[in-house]
Amino acid sequence: MICTSVGEILIENGTVITKTPYVNMDSSFINYPLHYLGLTNTVKINNRKYSHEFPIIEGIMERAKNLEKQYKIENIDEKLRQCNKNIKEFRKEYRGVRIDLNEQLRNEYYNLVRIKKNLRTQREKVEKILFEQINNEFNIDISQELKCIKVRRIALCNTVENILNYLPDLRATYLAKASFPMFSYNLKKFTSLMKDKKSAIEGGPCIIGVDEVFFRIIYKSGQRRYFDIMTGFEDGPKNVYEPRRYNLANIIKTDQEDIVDIKIYEKHCSPTLHSAIELFRIMLIAKKLDLPLIIGLPDEGYRKYLSIIVNPLRIANQVEKEINNLLDRVVDEFLKLIDTINKIVDLEKFEVLHSRNTNLIKVFRQKTSEVAFSARKITDIQIKKEAIIDFSCLPAVPNFINGATNILEINNITELESLKATIKLFPEINFSALAFPFIPDIHNYSSMYHGKEADKIFIDEQYDTKLFSDQILNGLDDNIVNQVPWQSPFF
Repeated sequence: MICTSVGEILIENGTVITKTPYVNMDSSFINYPLHYLGLTNTVKINNRKYSHEFPIIEGIMERAKNLEKQYKIENIDEKLRQCNKNIKEFRKEYRGVRIDLNEQLRNEYYNLVRIKKNLRTQREKVEKILFEQINNEFNIDISQELKCIKVRRIALCNTVENILNYLPDLRATYLAKASFPMFSYNLKKFTSLMKDKKSAIEGGPCIIGVDEVFFRIIYKSGQRRYFDIMTGFEDGPKNVYEPRRYNLANIIKTDQEDIVDIKIYEKHCSPTLHSAIELFRIMLIAKKLDLPLIIGLPDEGYRKYLSIIVNPLRIANQVEKEINNLLDRVVDEFLKLIDTINKIVDLEKFEVLHSRNTNLIKVFRQKTSEVAFSARKITDIQIKKEAIIDFSCLPAVPNFINGATNILEINNITELESLKATIKLFPEINFSALAFPFIPDIHNYSSMYHGKEADKIFIDEQYDTKLFSDQILNGLDDNIVNQVPWQSPFF
């Protein structure tokens, strides 16, 4: 199980919660299970580099300025600057002179030192009063450096309330009642550019999860082995997602002379509750912000790397047809799901990118080919290079299609890795991000994307269209609430 929480991360990094923006959050936020966070650390936010992501910190800084005026700290600082200047000039003027042997000079120098000491003591007393007042008002300890959690070297762990302060139009949604951690990047800049720049939203779920679809490899000897197409590992307890390893490609390349057939084997492959929630969030936020939306379904990337994997085989064409049939069916299920959700959200300005949307995919392919050379060092896994270039270009699709230069990526935590590459590939575009934690599986062993097939909730098993619509509007029904031991993001 790869799981942690805000509380655990703070403890691991030796950070006291009273010195963070999370001090007023309840246990549902502090202990919310966070799966597949990736690299985490804590960073200082008392400076302008990160404080702009936290309205509470900006509020503290603004209040501190007002209190400094009230207590006339600037007057004390001005006197200190003048005193330091006088001491420096005195030392310069009497450089080389033994002032300890001259009573008048000695008294003059010691008098300057006493004035400086008194001013510093006076300032420290005022600072103590100021700190106590702010600590009481905001319930946060600013006597030392304030810190927040940073994930995947890009996004900051944030609170829903802070996000809503920047995006007040979302207060009319279920997010206003939510109490799980969110992750933000460059959000203030996005909101400040919304009026002046052509803005848009992009996001979309992964369409196949771990432990759902396998290559059934049949050997001359009659042996059959099952490899997960998403992880590259053989079916079993060691089949877990590792972003820097993909064993399946090596197996096919090494054993190609002994492989007589490959069939697609599905344990279950259809949209999960996690996918539905992701789509609902993206579409709802686009509706409330009144911005055009591109939903990216990444079947193009899947087709590319799976095609490359089977290419050494004599039966490559046959296997590719099976792959294409699978992906076409899965995309169709996601398109139906999007249509179902949109009957509730009623979003007008959106398009869905996938391999059979000929108009969009033609532009997308052209743009990905243009950046292919720039992206040559984007990954060490050569077999997935073209696919990863595709994934890294997805956040920029609103620019390809509509010329948007201010783009908000709404996705899960792991997609922040792709966004880092996107930012490097398209420096002329302003990218910002809202990332949500993964929904846990039904046992909270893993996420509903990375977990075992038996621990996931698939929409086609649990819902018909009407029941699913009611679930989005009213929250999870009693049946599902009893099965799923976590706080629903709909509440």
